Amino acid sequence: MSYRHHSDVERQYARRLRARGWSHGQIAKEIGCGERTVQRWLNPNLARKDTEAAYHARKQNGSRCIDCGTPTSYPPTIKGRRCNRCSVQHRVPWNKQTIIQAIQRWAQQHGHPPRSREWQPATPGYPSATTMIRLFGSFSNAIEAAGYRPYRGASKVPLDERLARELRNQGLTEQQVSDKLKVSTTTLRRRLGLREKPVKRYRTRAERIADLNKALQ
Repeated sequence: MSYRHHSDVERQYARRLRARGWSHGQIAKEIGCGERTVQRWLNPNLARKDTEAAYHARKQNGSRCIDCGTPTSYPPTIKGRRCNRCSVQHRVPWNKQTIIQAIQRWAQQHGHPPRSREWQPATPGYPSATTMIRLFGSFSNAIEAAGYRPYRGASKVPLDERLARELRNQGLTEQQVSDKLKVSTTTLRRRLGLREKPVKRYRTRAERIADLNKALQ
């Protein structure tokens, strides 16, 4: 689970909107956060109670760190994990050379190079797929750098392109065709040469805070 850090500008803006009579839900939608987050900003006692409740829930229901025994956010079914503090102390400084060695070690043990789903999340003693993508640009590039041929799962997906085009000509949407042929819409667009849908651009955090600063002036 990941948490987004909120700036003092956002908290100040929330207090000003609350003074104008805005509800917690309206403030949360305006700033782009959860309604409970707004409630904690405006009520310090609620924030303290939430923190204590989350700690006791982890203590009763969560698993414990294998090093120090501190309750973690992992469910009790997940064993052998470390807390955030111990994870930092045991973190491996992955670079391209150590990742290549890890790929080769995996291939020797399992008889084939790893696939992205096998390293997401990270397997103990090996880097995560996210780390490999960050350093090599893609998971396949890392596999090729280690001297192996990457697995191209998408090219092995069976697809009757003639039938797909006929269904599209009949007026079916891409989603309906992909559901009928049991392939993803991405595979359908790639195999039929269709244009990818434009990606909606969202405001960055810096842009959002700049807008809030203007509103506070």
